Amino acid sequence: IRALHPAQEKQAAPLLLIHLEQAVAWLEREAALAAERGQWPSVMRHRRDIALVLIGFWRGFRGDELARLQVEHTQAQAGAGITFYLPHSKGDRQHLGVTYQTPALKTLCPVQAYINWITAAGIARGPVFRKIDRWGNLAEDAINANSLIPLLRRIFKQAGVSADLYSSHSMRRGFATWASANGWDIK
Repeated sequence: IRALHPAQEKQAAPLLLIHLEQAVAWLEREAALAAERGQWPSVMRHRRDIALVLIGFWRGFRGDELARLQVEHTQAQAGAGITFYLPHSKGDRQHLGVTYQTPALKTLCPVQAYINWITAAGIARGPVFRKIDRWGNLAEDAINANSLIPLLRRIFKQAGVSADLYSSHSMRRGFATWASANGWDIK
């Protein structure tokens, strides 16, 4: 069947760094405007989205890994770095758990974004990335990994980026493309 009806496999487009910058700049502006107006649910939503996009990109997490991050398994130190522990993941065949480290950056910093989000939400334990309903109520449970694609497309569309190009895997591919272009070892 494949020989008679060849079809190109669909792949997520890698998220370009310029589009990441554009989306984060828009989210930061919106968070600042919401804070000026005293619209705390909107501030929370924007802070969560900034952290989600930056951690997803710079750490190269899969969508389900982002959804499974826990506050008690995360250590962040402003200006130094952040460490995430995942008890299991797709690449961890023996289920030993994997620790991921990410340094602090001067711009587009995932560490500061995480700290800003946790502070705004007042979260001390449980899922890092949680649902926020339309009234701004923060849920106790994590976001659904399947809701990441519509969430990311909404963020990029509102930021003026062509949203249909990207999915949750675009952040992972975007980081891999950026790292490869900058001479990083693929491992």
